[in-house]
Amino acid sequence: MKRKLFLFSLLLLLLYVIGCGKKAVIRKYYVLEPDTLITNQDMAISAFLPYNVDVREFTIAKAFSQPRIAVRLKSHKINYYYYHLWATHPSSAITYMVFRLVEGCGMFKKTNLGFSVEADYIITGNIDKLEVIEKKNKLLAHLDMSFKLIDNRIDEVVLQKSYNHIVPVKDKSINDFAAEISNLLKQNTTDYLMQIHKQLSSK
Repeated sequence: MKRKLFLFSLLLLLLYVIGCGKKAVIRKYYVLEPDTLITNQDMAISAFLPYNVDVREFTIAKAFSQPRIAVRLKSHKINYYYYHLWATHPSSAITYMVFRLVEGCGMFKKTNLGFSVEADYIITGNIDKLEVIEKKNKLLAHLDMSFKLIDNRIDEVVLQKSYNHIVPVKDKSINDFAAEISNLLKQNTTDYLMQIHKQLSSK
């Protein structure tokens, strides 16, 4: 009996030591944030456009509409990182970042996030791909997206543009992947706002 008790105690001690020796695996969460906001000086705008604008939810393809970050392994094969996740749903994160950039540039009379009854125009869009690409020991950041400008007074799309970029991730880390996606989103939003300004200022 004593021998069995001794062996049982030894087994418990061994399991405890093994458990303490394991390093805890922590999930890592990533955000989409611009390094700086767009200014009217960046776009050479001297006066705002006299319109109220809503920035509404960007839709995202179902394959990328989840917290886990997608990684493309082959042309038609994707997987998802288990320990690398978006801090918020990617659709909401992208919508909010676009809103911050639009509001920050001061191009419109008023910019609202979401639905408002006084909106003259609506900025929205779609995310077709938001992924890491693993290729020959390299990491690439892939963002394929489109913007839509809707005239809310007549419910008509008046300006639509697509952007599809694949860029290298310098340090091959997921943090740098998130930074590259943020840079691409800022770059695309800046270009699209310049297109909007050109079209609406000519009215």
